This record gives sequence, structure tokens and C-alpha cells, in this order.
Amino acid sequence: GGRGNVSSSIVRFAMTEKILDRTGLRLHISREFSAMPGQRLTLSQACRLFGGGPREVAEALQDLIDAAVLEKVGPYYVRGDWDRFTA
Repeated sequence: GGRGNVSSSIVRFAMTEKILDRTGLRLHISREFSAMPGQRLTLSQACRLFGGGPREVAEALQDLIDAAVLEKVGPYYVRGDWDRFTA
């Protein structure tokens, strides 16, 4: 009986750690776009800048699009209010 509890605790810890990593990545991306309002990045550029794999960065970017923090314009990810910064 005791082993099952240890194993499930390890799985829960790993899942919690992954969620925190994903939250940290979203915060990092959001802060970067806030600091540079005119910034536009492709997925590959975002992966290099934020140091993540394509899947995890794409998921984080999509979360920020869903939250109206970012928009996708063609191949580029831009701030949700990007049109305020273009003339």
C-alpha cells in the first residue's frame, strides 16, 4: 500500500512542476511583449528567444492569444493591442 502513495506523490509533483513551468513561460513571454510593444515574432524566433521547444512555446503563445494578450497576424505573434503602435 505505501508504495502507491509515494508513486502518486511523485506523479503529482511532476505534473505540478510542469504546470508551474508553463505558467512561468507564459509570464516570461507576456513580460517580453509588454516591454517591447512593437515586437513581432514567428514561432521559431519565439522558441529561440524564450528557450523552449516548439510545442511548449506554441501552447504558451496560444494561451496568451486566448487571453487576448497576444494576437497572431500571419506568421507573427504580436501584442493584442499592436495596432495602437503601428502608424
